Amino acid sequence: MRIGLGTLQDEFALSGEFQAFRGWAEALAAAGLEARLFSPRGERLRGHPYLRVPAGEFVLRKVFEQWSFLDRCELLAGEVDALHLFLPSPYFLWIGDRIKRRTGRPVLVTCLGEDPDLTHRQWLALCRRAPRFHAVRYAARLLSPASRFLCDRYIAGSDHVAGQLRRAGCPQAKLAVACPRLPAEPAPDERSLRLARELAERPTFLYVGHFLPNKGVDVLLTAFAGLAAPEAALLLVWSGLGDLAAVRRQLRALALTERVRIVEHPVHRSTVFVPARALVLPFTSSFGQVSPPVVLLEALRAGVPLLVSRSPSLDGLGPDGEALWRAAPGDWRGLRALMELVLREPERTERMRRAQRRLYGRLAAAPDLKELYG
Repeated sequence: MRIGLGTLQDEFALSGEFQAFRGWAEALAAAGLEARLFSPRGERLRGHPYLRVPAGEFVLRKVFEQWSFLDRCELLAGEVDALHLFLPSPYFLWIGDRIKRRTGRPVLVTCLGEDPDLTHRQWLALCRRAPRFHAVRYAARLLSPASRFLCDRYIAGSDHVAGQLRRAGCPQAKLAVACPRLPAEPAPDERSLRLARELAERPTFLYVGHFLPNKGVDVLLTAFAGLAAPEAALLLVWSGLGDLAAVRRQLRALALTERVRIVEHPVHRSTVFVPARALVLPFTSSFGQVSPPVVLLEALRAGVPLLVSRSPSLDGLGPDGEALWRAAPGDWRGLRALMELVLREPERTERMRRAQRRLYGRLAAAPDLKELYG
């Protein structure tokens, strides 16, 4: 069976979308299925390991490339048995409808993210705070045609996203849930090994990802500034996407420049996760990320205490204190209390590491891909 596997995001390898796409491609190869990988630019994926792109430009590019993606699908349709599209969120599902009508081929869609359940007033508040980041997403939500769910199968990464698709009109017979696949990690590089040795010498909290308005880095810095533990440190591993200057300004304002380090290069995630006291992911909005987030899955695979924001897409990962701890989005005091708990109860965090590996084993149980493709 030949699968045309397409993604809108082929440029930035550190995005969750690209990681989930490559992980699925590796799973197809392991199952003996032939995959033709493609994007709006063709069949040579770029996958830059580190790319500094303004957030607004990054989103606009993805929106405008929808139309070239349609053309690429039409060109490839006659050479494959089925088309499988990796689309960012429910706002993009109309692309699958159009491709199904234009090609007449079997079409599957993976909906990577969720539709945030926000009121009009909440959206406007986000847009006022970060207009270049949120306004484009809100416009996409308002202007995207509603999907008629014409494709043959819709695959969601979590039960929460599957429920959203069901309520939007997706027939249950077309719906499947399959957690995103993680691509295999390469061998650790010397720079990451050296960084891990440094982390082991001092109790260090860790953040890995973009410096975007929905990631909650500002909340993390405020919580860390109020932490009554001068021996603790914070390491921010920046992906290259987002506002580095704003983070540096906040560090100076909070007098944290001596206790917080920013790494501006890719790291071997498992290597730095293991010696960290905790990985902190205080997302303030779930829009714009894989559900569940790929970095969270990577953390579960490695085993590292997780401090995250409450989100419907994470409800299926067990109660608080088992595989992760949750705080309300934007609640820096609640986050600080969890950071203090991590420092105070090392035995409990060790139990959490073991529970995470068991949970990841269940989540990573591979679906029968040949059955999924019919």
